[in-house]
Amino acid sequence: MVTAAEGRHRAPQPGSPGDAADPSARFSAPVELLIEALLAVSADLELDGVLRRTLEAACVLTGAPHGMAAISGERAILYGESASAEPLSAGRAGLITTVLVGRVPYARLHLAARADGSDFDSCDELMLGRLVAAAGQAIGNALEYQHAGAAEAAVSAERDRIARDLHDTVIQQLFATGLQLQALRRTLGEEAGAGVTAAIRDLDTTMKDLRVTIYGLRRPRRATMLGQVEALVEEYAAGLGFRPQLQHSGPVEALLEGDLGDHVLATLREALSNIVKHAGASAADVELHVSPAWTMLRVRDNGVGIPPGESGVLGSGLANLRTRAERLGGLLRICGTRLDWIVPTGQ
Repeated sequence: MVTAAEGRHRAPQPGSPGDAADPSARFSAPVELLIEALLAVSADLELDGVLRRTLEAACVLTGAPHGMAAISGERAILYGESASAEPLSAGRAGLITTVLVGRVPYARLHLAARADGSDFDSCDELMLGRLVAAAGQAIGNALEYQHAGAAEAAVSAERDRIARDLHDTVIQQLFATGLQLQALRRTLGEEAGAGVTAAIRDLDTTMKDLRVTIYGLRRPRRATMLGQVEALVEEYAAGLGFRPQLQHSGPVEALLEGDLGDHVLATLREALSNIVKHAGASAADVELHVSPAWTMLRVRDNGVGIPPGESGVLGSGLANLRTRAERLGGLLRICGTRLDWIVPTGQ
């Protein structure tokens, strides 16, 4: 809503900016400025930045020498060399308008009267109305951006805390347990000692898995599908001792449109975890190929692999991958050190 402050309006004089003889001439020049102002205001995601741009644009568009944006009675943003919060807030402004976020008032813009005393007219009010509407939308976007950032920061802080706890407490306890088992092994016979040795190997594997988890917790999440795949590969590099090579083709980002992206990431995690635990590999390749019909994830390494004839007898993790693929109308194919997970793209 735009209102005129009391005592500041006079009838337009011929030839003045308020001359209604040629409305198009009155409005055509500022319209480009209005478009530029709308674009500038809408692009800002910082609250005070939005209001500062809005106030500056309002003064330029209307010819007001200075102005003030009062935010919920808490603080004010000023524009113009002679701007002062006191006289403007006292009601001696030429134009006053409210910036609404949704239906909630967020700020009031006070524009000083023109130096020549000429009136603000309907064109000024129309442009100012368009401008503050865009500002309200931009402020709403900025508030959502701030809230999302705060939520993301809280999640990140909690992830860091969990990672510290895992590293400082759980891994240290497992390491101490491993040392105790090594000392115990020296006091036992050959058969019992072999069982302890197997337990120590399991502990080492568990600590590798935990280090991978900790590394993943401390890394920021990536919004794109390819970014998440890359992050997962980097995450497992810590436990593998090397970084798997990644290749991809096709519309990979389309996997985010449904649940298929989550299935691909879960499958890749299990495949890389299997290499960490069992393969004894020194190199690995990850391929993700997406077509309109099929999606194929291929993971292969130079480690031990599954012996020929035994691919039908899988551990629980790989068996789950087969079940996941079959439920999606696809298949899991394992040949030695190569795993192919193939499912229809249209889920």
